[in-house]
Amino acid sequence: MLYSNYHTDELKRIPIKLLASAEGLSRDPWSFNRGGKTERCYKDQNGNPLIRVYYNYVYKNGARDVESFQEFIEFKKTSGEVFLTIEVPNSQSSKTINDLNRVIRQGKIDYLETTAKALGELAPTESEPWKTNYETVSNSIGTLFDYYKAQIDEYISRGTMYLETSVESEIDQSILDILNTDARKPDADFPSGLTVKESILYQLRG
Repeated sequence: MLYSNYHTDELKRIPIKLLASAEGLSRDPWSFNRGGKTERCYKDQNGNPLIRVYYNYVYKNGARDVESFQEFIEFKKTSGEVFLTIEVPNSQSSKTINDLNRVIRQGKIDYLETTAKALGELAPTESEPWKTNYETVSNSIGTLFDYYKAQIDEYISRGTMYLETSVESEIDQSILDILNTDARKPDADFPSGLTVKESILYQLRG
């Protein structure tokens, strides 16, 4: 067990990937929220999360951009009790933050496209109107992103609001039909559900 096999100073020095490999821990994929990595767990053979790497973000511009971030490594016992938390030093330079925001913006666009396409696979299991809604969203995401290609490219590279304002002020009826399609059922996070337009705006600005 990590807390008994290693001194605290050792845990602070050993790279996580090396430590996880030495201890035979499996690695979960990263969890994301609006394009940003949030956490990843490393688990023992019984599925107990013994290491958790997570990020905290401070946002600006109405939650559109990351202003600063913190990275932490949390070590746990098999009982779930946290016995050590380490903050990983990271550069907060303008270049680092700009690069991070560019990656996050790309992640938001990728998420929208991947999620839309996944609805096509889910559609056959749904009753109407969701079956048709999901098929429409899945089949139309390519058309939508081609239509907004210039705005998307500028958003990813420079973080402008051109995409956001274009979606909000759209007047082309064929595009409006796609944007106004219900894409997410009502749930605890979104009691009224989300249309395609609302899904895009949520990713862009929260």
